[in-house]
Amino acid sequence: MHNKRIKIVIIVGVIYLVLLLSVDVIKVLNNKPSLSNNKTTGVTNGETFTSLSPRSDEETTEVTESTTETTGTSETTTNGVPHEEGTTGSTKQQNTTNNTMRGTTTTTKAIPSKISCSNREKISLSTEEVLSKIGHAYNSNSCLKWTGFIKGSKDTYDGTIPTEWLNDPIYLSMAQPGESRSEYMVSVNRDNAHVMGVTEDKLRNVQVAIGAVYKTKDGSLPSTYTINYGKIKLFGYSKSKKKWVILDSQPHPMNVVQYQLPWTAHLPTTDYTNKYVDHGSYVSITYSNNDIDDTHLMHFWGKTVYYDKSDYLYYASAYEVWTSTPAAVGGLTATSGIDTKDKPGAEALQLYSSYGMKVTTSRKVLWGHTIPMSEYDYYRDSVQLQNLFNLN
Repeated sequence: MHNKRIKIVIIVGVIYLVLLLSVDVIKVLNNKPSLSNNKTTGVTNGETFTSLSPRSDEETTEVTESTTETTGTSETTTNGVPHEEGTTGSTKQQNTTNNTMRGTTTTTKAIPSKISCSNREKISLSTEEVLSKIGHAYNSNSCLKWTGFIKGSKDTYDGTIPTEWLNDPIYLSMAQPGESRSEYMVSVNRDNAHVMGVTEDKLRNVQVAIGAVYKTKDGSLPSTYTINYGKIKLFGYSKSKKKWVILDSQPHPMNVVQYQLPWTAHLPTTDYTNKYVDHGSYVSITYSNNDIDDTHLMHFWGKTVYYDKSDYLYYASAYEVWTSTPAAVGGLTATSGIDTKDKPGAEALQLYSSYGMKVTTSRKVLWGHTIPMSEYDYYRDSVQLQNLFNLN
C-alpha cells in the first residue's frame, strides 16, 4: 500500500511538470516576432539598412545625426581634427557614440578645419540679419555674405562667413558687422574690422595689445557708471614652434587714459589708472558722464614686449570688458588693436582695428588678428587661441 502511494505522487508530479513546460512553449511561440510584419528598411548616412522592429513594449533604438560645435575651451587631439578634401573643407570627420543604456546611437560631425566659400551657396544678408545669425547653428553647408562689408586695401576678409563658424569669435572678429559704433567710427565709415598695417619693417620689433571704449553714437550714459577691465593678452604664431604662443598676458590693462578725438590731433589728457579698484581677477573704474562722450574716449593697453620678428607669421590680441551699470548698456562701444613700434614710446603702426563691440553687463571678450582669410584654420587658430586666452 505504501509503495502504491509513492508511485501515485510521482506520476502526479511528472504530469504537473509536463503541463508547466507546455505553457512556456506556447508563450514563446506567441511572442516570436514576425519577419514579414516587423521588418523596417530605411537610409541613414547615405547607406540602406534593414532592421527588425522591436515589440511595442520595448524601448526603440534611434539613429540620430547632430552637429556638435567645438568652442575651443578644451584640449583638441589629432583624432578630433577632420581632414580636408579638395578645397572646400566641407568633408567632416564623423564620431559615433553608442549609448547602450538608452539604446541610442548618435553620429556627430566635427567642425571643418578649413573652409572655402568659393564653391558654396552664398546667402546675402544685411547687417542686422548677420548679427541675428551669429551664435546659431546651421544644418546646411553654406556661407553667409554680409552685403555691407567694406573691404580696405590690406583686408583679406570680404564679409563671407561659413555657417559652421558662426560660433567662432576669432574668425568672426574680422568678418562680422559691428554690434555698435561711436560717432568717430561713423565719421570714418568704420563698421567691420580692418588690417591697417604690415610688419615688413624689420626695425619694428616691439608690440603691444591695445583697446578703447567710446560712447556709442546716439547712445546715452547715466551720471555715473562703472566699467570693468579683465585680462588682456597678445599672441603670435611661431614658425619654429608651429603653434600660437603668448607674447604678453596681463590680468588687466597696464594703463587707462583719456584721449580726445581726433586721435591724430591730441595727446592723452587724463590718466585714470590711479582710480583702479582691484577685484582680484579684474579692475574697475567709476566714471562720470563727461569722462566718455562724443569727443573723449578711454584708451588702454597691455605690456609692451620685444619679440623675434623673424619667427612670427600672424598676430592676435584679446581683452575682457563689461559694465556693472545696467543703465550704461547701449551707451558704450569697445574696440581693439595691436600697435607695433621700433621702441617703446615711438610712433606706432597699428596692425588692425576691430569691429565695434557693444559693452554689456556680461563679461565679453573682444578679439582681432592678422591671419589671412585663405590661411585661416579652425583648429590651429580658433581652438589654440581660445585655449591660451582661458589660461590664467
